[in-house]
Amino acid sequence: MKNEAEYIGEWLEYNYAMGVDKFYIYNNESDDRAALLKVLEPWIQKKIVDFEDYPGKKVQLAVYDDAIYRHRFDCKYMGFLDADEFIYIKQDKTILEFMEEFMAVDENSAGFVMTWRCFGTGGQQKKLPGGVIDRFVTRGDVDFKANRYTKTIINPRRIRGVYNPHYAKFLPGTICLNEFRQINVDMNHNSGRVDQVQVNHYMTKSVEEYVRKRSRGRADSLEKHLHEEFPLYDQNHITDTGLREKWHAMQRNPRMLRVQTADPSKHDERLILANVLDMLAPILNEDLSPENYLEQVEKFITCFGLVRKCGIISEVERDFLENASLRAIDLSIQSGGCKIYNIFLLMHMMADLMSSKSELGWKIVRECEELIPKMLPLLQSAERMEDYVDMFFWQRLLKNIPGRGEFNFE
Repeated sequence: MKNEAEYIGEWLEYNYAMGVDKFYIYNNESDDRAALLKVLEPWIQKKIVDFEDYPGKKVQLAVYDDAIYRHRFDCKYMGFLDADEFIYIKQDKTILEFMEEFMAVDENSAGFVMTWRCFGTGGQQKKLPGGVIDRFVTRGDVDFKANRYTKTIINPRRIRGVYNPHYAKFLPGTICLNEFRQINVDMNHNSGRVDQVQVNHYMTKSVEEYVRKRSRGRADSLEKHLHEEFPLYDQNHITDTGLREKWHAMQRNPRMLRVQTADPSKHDERLILANVLDMLAPILNEDLSPENYLEQVEKFITCFGLVRKCGIISEVERDFLENASLRAIDLSIQSGGCKIYNIFLLMHMMADLMSSKSELGWKIVRECEELIPKMLPLLQSAERMEDYVDMFFWQRLLKNIPGRGEFNFE
């Protein structure tokens, strides 16, 4: 984000009230950095916000990929939202509850797409007191082109990256749903309907605020926000007070989650470690029953990833838990329930597997190598050529790695 200090408080309050547990906020050379940190300080102290400076031009997609790489195993779901975007669920559900309902539709679900509703100025020339949810309630109708754009919440272990701000690139074998349970619908084929959920996008705000926004440039390109864009996005045909009414009702609820009552222990590494131990309970108890490992590869890869970055355990404890995680991964692969996207995730973790002190890391790499020839024809027939090239590269790479010795390229 850039120069959003005056707006970020409302955005955090709303999303936290909607059940978001953790925020990874990247600051892109803001002029109001000091003011931004003042707003964020209580959230940082409660371990709800992680703050990172990320300088440079045209860095939006790089920031998304950085968050995926660094926090792939830290969260069940990850969404990519700007500070002027608010998820409006039209039911009495949190974002997590809503996501769980749709992700349960198919075991291969990897994401959920939501459609924009772009709000205009409502005739406001100057910035008035209050938050954007209260101040702006007029928007364009469904025929407005931008109201077919989408934003995505994803399972970060099942995507290869984010290729534009509106849609992720999902690993083969996975699906992405919209609210109508349609599969892999991109922006170009989106109907624009929003029966259950929409993303309120307060792009223009008032004229005064839009002029300031235009001057700072765009996060996903080197272009400035053009004057010609303004009349296109200042759409005010429909009055939509749904989110404002919901937000007011939430604020009247004394049990609404607020930063003042947040429990920082929720993000304590000890609790994360306890969850890892719970997931590893079968292998730690030497319970090798196949039902404990069938189609559980992703869960145990997550354990391995969390153990690798855990900062509160000794080296001996880390080695023990890494070995337990790898044993569980190995048993899961042997069970026959390894999905093609699990292989991609393991290949992305190749360096971690090879650098583990456990011989099982190398064993798992070799098991993946044996599975790759079965995957290549499937990727080719599905015209997943980018994934095919990756898999082919890994196959060639692994053929040149005889064991724990050095790379031997010819």
